[in-house]
Amino acid sequence: MKILLIAQYFPPETGAATNRLLSFARGFALKGHAVTVLCEFPCYPSGKIPEAYRHKLYTKEQFENFEVVRTYVIPTKRKGLKSRLLNYASFMFSSLVVGLFLKRPDVIIVSSPPPTVGASAAIVSFLKMTPLIGDLRDLWPDYAIKIGELKNKYAIFCGRIVERIFYWRCFAFVTISEGLKRDLEKKISSKEVRIVMNGSSIPDLPAYDNRKADCFTRPIINVCYAGVVGLLQPVADIVNAAKKTRDDKTIKYTIIGSGVKLEELKELARERNLSNIDFTGDLRFNETNELMLKADIAVVPLLDIEEFKGALPSKFFDSMALGLPIILGVDGEARQILEENRTGIYYKPGSSEDLVEKIYWLKAHPEEASCMGEAGRRLVYSSFPRSLQAERMEQVVLELMKSR
Repeated sequence: MKILLIAQYFPPETGAATNRLLSFARGFALKGHAVTVLCEFPCYPSGKIPEAYRHKLYTKEQFENFEVVRTYVIPTKRKGLKSRLLNYASFMFSSLVVGLFLKRPDVIIVSSPPPTVGASAAIVSFLKMTPLIGDLRDLWPDYAIKIGELKNKYAIFCGRIVERIFYWRCFAFVTISEGLKRDLEKKISSKEVRIVMNGSSIPDLPAYDNRKADCFTRPIINVCYAGVVGLLQPVADIVNAAKKTRDDKTIKYTIIGSGVKLEELKELARERNLSNIDFTGDLRFNETNELMLKADIAVVPLLDIEEFKGALPSKFFDSMALGLPIILGVDGEARQILEENRTGIYYKPGSSEDLVEKIYWLKAHPEEASCMGEAGRRLVYSSFPRSLQAERMEQVVLELMKSR
């Protein structure tokens, strides 16, 4: 089967979305499918397009055992909504133009958000008379409106139009959790929705087979967060926890990643003269893992709103794969997995007091904390490697295509 995967982000760009799509591309190609990925020129998170891609509309290259077509995009460091919307729109138009000139595939799979890529994929699908499957990781613009990021009525109107074009053309959807499936079915009740959960790439990397975090064996406890420092993640809880424990020289904090809130949080830490917290900025996947292996606790927070109760962040699985006990600030399905498998403890997102209390509990119970880390590692290695999710995705796509 000839499969066209369309997504804005793809390696060498970093993030959960790129890891998910890469695992699908590898999985499809491994099963003998002819795979083409259509994505942007690599520029996230640096905001700079490499010299090899400048002054071009598109490029074609071989990536492992499949083809990658990269198209023009207006780069941005994603510090403001307007610049991000311009970035999204530029890829929407360039991917539409280039996509129309690619060979007709048997199926198109589009990864969203951003939903703008869904709109361009919908038009390509319509004009090429090719079935379209949406791989939906969250509901946009719903979330942006809910948290107050998207307020302009004209921007909201345009976002809804883009969303409707995307949903109209897809004959089926794949999403990451039961909660998101339920929310999506309220919008498109007549279309089939399947689940292919997130996971971790770490179990698929032999370099980590015999490596895990050596928790609570050092005099200083390192509490670590790795991920986007954005509007959806209350990373301020960690900065506030650092303030509350500033006099305790046995606890330090590390924040790995970048996002629209990073500079604000760094300034907050500077104003408070916090010497017990480090901000590394963006790191490569392997560099992030090396730092996480030196940590003792992983914090995974998300805003405490009803819409996120179906969220299953990739960093939740990556942190468990490295053997770290989790302090989870995500209610709903993620919390259910955490508590059923005893891989960590829950804290109420937005409450730095509760976060500090949970840090001290783990610190006071190092043997139980280490058991939680080991339980999480076993869980991810047995049930949530990306390669297993890729096999599931291929099975779902074949079933959906057969049932059309």
